[in-house]
Amino acid sequence: MLTEAQQRLYGFMLKRLVDHDQSNEVLQLTNIVLCRKANDFKKGTNFMAWALTVANFQILSFRKKQSRDRLVFSDETFDQIVEEDGKRSADTPSRLFHLKDCLKKIDKEDLKLLKMRYEQRLPFKEIAVASHKTSNAIRIQAHRIRNRLMNCVEKRMRGELA
Repeated sequence: MLTEAQQRLYGFMLKRLVDHDQSNEVLQLTNIVLCRKANDFKKGTNFMAWALTVANFQILSFRKKQSRDRLVFSDETFDQIVEEDGKRSADTPSRLFHLKDCLKKIDKEDLKLLKMRYEQRLPFKEIAVASHKTSNAIRIQAHRIRNRLMNCVEKRMRGELA
């Protein structure tokens, strides 16, 4: 169960912490706690709900330790993110289904940029060097691609063909 939960736990953390490295760190801490408290989990109950509760406490603990850093969300902002995430969680499978269709419609150059950024996790500077463009041009291109994909998914969610 823990193995299957990793992607969802990571996404849960990334939405709240934003930073990939911090999310990975908290995911590891959460996995340790989940393993230590495995006997506390009651079979027949919702493992994911239990794991997300443990993850949430780990995030709060991590945020408390990181509160001296220069960029930390206020508690109010953090609560808004959590609230908004709760609204979106229900339609995530449908959004992902539509996103796959929308990704099929973008051109090869845009798809290459997305893969470099999100699969290989390359910084914009490295993508710019590989593409013979400026870092700013790559950022703008990525922003436009994300907007096109978001609009496509939203149209499909409303029942319109995009």
